[in-house]
Amino acid sequence: MIHILQLLVLLPTLIVAADPVYGGTVLGTPSSDPAKAAADSDCANDPAYGTQYEAKMNAQGEYDQCVLKVPPPAPCIGGTLSSSPKDGSRVCCRPRGSTYSYDTVSQQGACCPAGQSFTFDSSANAGGCCAAGTAFKCSCQSTVDPSDCPGADGKTVKQADGRSYKIFCGKGEQQCLMEMDESCLQMLKSTGPANSGTNFFNQPATDIKDCMAKCTAKPGCVSVNFATSSKTCYMRNYQQTDHVTPGPYISANAIDDPAPTCPGADGQTIFANNAKWKIYCSKSQPGNNYANQSGTSLSDCMAKCGAMSDCVSVQYAASSNWCYMRNYAQNDYSTVGDYSTAVKI
Repeated sequence: MIHILQLLVLLPTLIVAADPVYGGTVLGTPSSDPAKAAADSDCANDPAYGTQYEAKMNAQGEYDQCVLKVPPPAPCIGGTLSSSPKDGSRVCCRPRGSTYSYDTVSQQGACCPAGQSFTFDSSANAGGCCAAGTAFKCSCQSTVDPSDCPGADGKTVKQADGRSYKIFCGKGEQQCLMEMDESCLQMLKSTGPANSGTNFFNQPATDIKDCMAKCTAKPGCVSVNFATSSKTCYMRNYQQTDHVTPGPYISANAIDDPAPTCPGADGQTIFANNAKWKIYCSKSQPGNNYANQSGTSLSDCMAKCGAMSDCVSVQYAASSNWCYMRNYAQNDYSTVGDYSTAVKI
């Protein structure tokens, strides 16, 4: 006879937990649960659902719902739907019009604005969306060497500082004859070459790239002429767009970046109206305005501000089409959906 104390010791090992019972049916693991299998079959055979659905149990332990086995992805509302070449996964690029761009070597990519593509700098282990003719080198920099004349003639290059320039390679009479360009010869004989006119500042430079960098750093400079023989950078506060540059020179005209469009331009730095600007979308600066003018866009307001020597920031109110100019800038901003702000930096 088993002693009562021995029985109490053995009792826990004799008790086996039973499977839960729902509606009188014993349920095991999902793979061996006949009630689950039957409910899944009901969902699969129901014309309103199908094989992509499975049964779901409610709080009372009854199968009463058909749900998708794999939940649908978030919708791409207000964006452009793309797929990643790496794994075919969905990519939603916002705002609408931007597309997913992919670098096949690094197998990395990003949603890029229209006209830009993703490039990767392996030495910096970083990449970014860059405009045509530029590649990411810690930042978007031109793939065209502006010193490589005559190959760079007429090309647009983007400096490391972010400013773009159009290059005009020097041409002598022989180059004009080779190109059979009569207007080229006439311009060389006239007072129209790029190095004619008035320079407002001269400075030594190592090459045309150094000359353009010095122009970017010099307030008011919008074009340069670099003398390849004397290594001198001649800066201008105006541009000549229809000219021939004489042989010993390489000239470059600064080019404004595309007009900022909010909300995509928020936080961007752009060159426009002979200045470098930081854009703030849906933001306003507290304080007093010293001049107000009507305007049609933030870009229009920036042009009006750029024409004023003492204007350093401007706010555009879209509802009233009005520009509010400031002769100072503040770092504190309030969120105002109707306003966008540009600050010279």
